[in-house]
Amino acid sequence: MPTSKKETNGLLFDLTSATVECRLCVILKELPVTERDALMAVIAKMKTKNATKHGRALHTYTYRWLADVLTKHGFAIQQKDVRNYFKKECDC
Repeated sequence: MPTSKKETNGLLFDLTSATVECRLCVILKELPVTERDALMAVIAKMKTKNATKHGRALHTYTYRWLADVLTKHGFAIQQKDVRNYFKKECDC
């Protein structure tokens, strides 16, 4: 009697093992410590700015700006990914 070899279904494996981390969290893990600290400082400034109506009116640090800077330096990310991170709509 032949032994049945259990084959893994590629689609099933991909669907059940997908990571749920948002793109910004992945980028933070990939960065060297000094760059991660700099990015976290910018994120803190952005959170402070977004906490008030006056701060939101200042357009120095925006989701688009952060996405553009990260993409320019080789970390492809979209504005919506940055927004989701700040609004805690990501799963990480």
